[in-house]
Amino acid sequence: MSPTLEPVEQHCTDTGVMIPLYRDWDEWHAGHKVHMVYTTSIAAGKSKGPILHRVGTQLLTAIAGTVHIRYISHENLMNDGEWFETLLRDTNNSNQQLIHIPPMTWYELWAYDVPDDGVVLNMPNLVWRPDYSDQVKATSWDNAKKAIV
Repeated sequence: MSPTLEPVEQHCTDTGVMIPLYRDWDEWHAGHKVHMVYTTSIAAGKSKGPILHRVGTQLLTAIAGTVHIRYISHENLMNDGEWFETLLRDTNNSNQQLIHIPPMTWYELWAYDVPDDGVVLNMPNLVWRPDYSDQVKATSWDNAKKAIV
């Protein structure tokens, strides 16, 4: 299974904007059940990752700043396969997308070349707990190749 991108709907009114990010009846997320919702910030000029989840799937979008994501399946990383990069959100809030990341996919989020921090909203179906984590973090892509998965 490969990551999928979905455009984010925006419903504008004279009082603001409503953005539905998750609806249990939408078919595109293939029955993804949200177990937690949280935000994480990425300092301007920095990145977070590479990160991989062995079992859980991630549902991510950016809600502030300009945020890019780079991703590759673990198998492709080990075999020098194809990488993908996309913009999750720009500062003008145009072209905002959700990405559904399946298990065994490495990803890195970054907020390079912008004056503002990026903020990402994650809605995973399996979450870190004090007694369980399916997450693997690496300090670089070279280290990701060496990580025990």
